[in-house]
Amino acid sequence: DNHRRAAALFLGTVILALWQHNQHRAAALLRRKTLLVQVAGHPALLLASMWRHI
Repeated sequence: DNHRRAAALFLGTVILALWQHNQHRAAALLRRKTLLVQVAGHPALLLASMWRHI
């Protein structure tokens, strides 16, 4: 029974870690999206970034 409790605890820890990782990634994606929106809303910055790609 101790074995099962340890396994459940381990599984719970792994799931929590994965969930937190996903939350972090989602937040990073959201930040990148708002950054893209801000840049897209600024034609001069957009032109500068396009110029850099050419």
